[in-house]
Amino acid sequence: MYVISKTEKGRNQQYEIENALLEYMQTRLFEDITVVDLCEKACVTRRIFYRHYSNKLGTLQALLDHRVGEFVKAQEKFDRIRLVAVLGFMKEQDELLSAIIKNGFSELFLERLLVYVLENEHLKMKLGYHDIKDGYSVLYFNLSGLMGLVINWHRNGYDKSIEELAELIVRLMAKPITK
Repeated sequence: MYVISKTEKGRNQQYEIENALLEYMQTRLFEDITVVDLCEKACVTRRIFYRHYSNKLGTLQALLDHRVGEFVKAQEKFDRIRLVAVLGFMKEQDELLSAIIKNGFSELFLERLLVYVLENEHLKMKLGYHDIKDGYSVLYFNLSGLMGLVINWHRNGYDKSIEELAELIVRLMAKPITK
């Protein structure tokens, strides 16, 4: 768990702690990173750390939630032009993707993305999931498929251009699953 600070100073501290975690996750496994490591890297005391986060996992959840918020803002509607913008944003998050994959947190990232969308009524309406029968299942299917493609694209060294991947996704979304 975590609490979003109400002060600019506190938000800056959180930003530094979350970035310290991301930086460490580039070279170390999550389980090998300590709260002391994060505090030293972010130049904060343990007391300040625990003011914002209940534990190290809370820091990861906050990091993912903040990035998911940025991701969702980048795509209010699923069309090719916005899809290119979303894929460009995801490619810019290379360090985060590397850390998530390396530490086995892909499912947690998807979970945080789903929670963010599901808790935001305005966003559900903009994305068109508010009045769909089985909207949660449809949303989960679409987001997990998109994240799977992005993770695979990352693992393959971004072997396709953003436009090529966007075109592939548009083609996949246009085809029915069965004949």
